[in-house]
Amino acid sequence: MLFDDAGYIATLDWIGQPVDRGSYCYVARRIPGTMHWDARGSWPYQSAPDPQALDAMVAQRGNAGDRTAPLTWTGVIRPDRPLPASPGTGLSTLVRPLKPHLWHDPCAAPAQARYSARTRRRLQHARSVFDVRVSPFWDQWQIISTWQDRLARRRGIPAVSSPDAAHFRGISRLEPGLTCIELRDRADGSLRGGLLLAFASDTGAWHAHSCLVDDGVRDAFGSFLLYDAALERLGDRPIYWGGQPSGANGAGVFRFKQRFSNASAMAHLVSIDIARHELDRLRASRPAYAWMPDYRNPGDELAHC
Repeated sequence: MLFDDAGYIATLDWIGQPVDRGSYCYVARRIPGTMHWDARGSWPYQSAPDPQALDAMVAQRGNAGDRTAPLTWTGVIRPDRPLPASPGTGLSTLVRPLKPHLWHDPCAAPAQARYSARTRRRLQHARSVFDVRVSPFWDQWQIISTWQDRLARRRGIPAVSSPDAAHFRGISRLEPGLTCIELRDRADGSLRGGLLLAFASDTGAWHAHSCLVDDGVRDAFGSFLLYDAALERLGDRPIYWGGQPSGANGAGVFRFKQRFSNASAMAHLVSIDIARHELDRLRASRPAYAWMPDYRNPGDELAHC
């Protein structure tokens, strides 16, 4: 799974400091007001951490010179893989349902069969304006990252949920990397949108990374055409579209994805205590928040991460 790979996690420095220990990797973040660090998993989600990797994080705490040795590991577990059954030797684990993720199940009745008359008209219009191509995600990163910045500003998406230009540049260099379903203007062939997906060889499923379009594309229903094209070109395998995004109109985006889905699965948030004694002292010194990990203030997280 691409989202698990060290090369991919190295592009997540918009979240924190990527750390590669060879057999495992994570994003390290300083715990505000302390000299301690904690570990965050990949974005948007990842496979459950290997118990041996968690045991290695415990051992890492014994290295006094390792300033990024984490107190906890927290991450979102991908919806097509099981939750960790045994997180590590004697480690306390909290598992919480995060949100449902919509997906296409190739063994169920296809979503296309349930398209409304309105959706079919919109797709017909979009096909008159745009062409669709499937290609590796390479040189499209600059314009697509510009669209991501624009979308984040318009919808007020927190920085912790909005990849930066360096991330898109980094993932464009990965091999194998992302697949891009391109939306091209029929008039001049210019790139007007892209749906980025990663293939998971362990489950044979596709996972959406992002869907970004230029101004005016939504008015011509180009996003409809991107998702429909994914079903047409990749729909012989499962496709996970993701859940409801943060920011304004998140509920509307979720309803949009439902048109192209015939199943849903829950993504879970998992937080694992690595250093129990240090955590006991830390938690005793500050309020417990409705957040994971519970010593982080959600207001600060969403405003400044």
